Amino acid sequence: MKRSELKLNDVPSWPELVRAWRSIKRREKTRNALLWGLLMFSGLRLGEALALKIDDVDFQRGVIRIRQEKKRKEFLREVVVPEELLLILRSYIRNNSLKKGDRIFSISDRMAREIVYRLSMKYLGRRIRPHALRHAYAMRILSRTRNLEYVRRLLGHSDYSTLKVYLDYTVEDIKHEILEALRS
Repeated sequence: MKRSELKLNDVPSWPELVRAWRSIKRREKTRNALLWGLLMFSGLRLGEALALKIDDVDFQRGVIRIRQEKKRKEFLREVVVPEELLLILRSYIRNNSLKKGDRIFSISDRMAREIVYRLSMKYLGRRIRPHALRHAYAMRILSRTRNLEYVRRLLGHSDYSTLKVYLDYTVEDIKHEILEALRS
């Protein structure tokens, strides 16, 4: 398996992640819980999460703006963030005296990966890569909305080719509807 490749079979289920999240936010440092929560509930890439600035958060609208560079052009996309996570973020900003223009996380990529590895071992019983949280988010949104366009826009993909892999993992979610449709 290539380093950049991730098997979707290795992605934790959403209920597993929710159980882990409940424990993480109660027991872990706010910074670590916030990092996990942003990756889990927004589908951000690790680099996108680490690049976030205070100005990228719109608390009134409940969204985060992500600046994404592709082919030397910058594209903006917005992702919705659950209220609970916004409250944690607001508290984190206040407690760390962060100001406009400041990055939310002042940690390295390596340190952020180690946080995810440690939390996943502790709360899921296995090590997962940060990108697995992005895949779990995508699969959750797709299974609930059945809208590939939503997922494409939320993840910031320019086309559907990279999203096709998720379709194989949603058959279980629509199995009942398929059987109903085939009933005579």
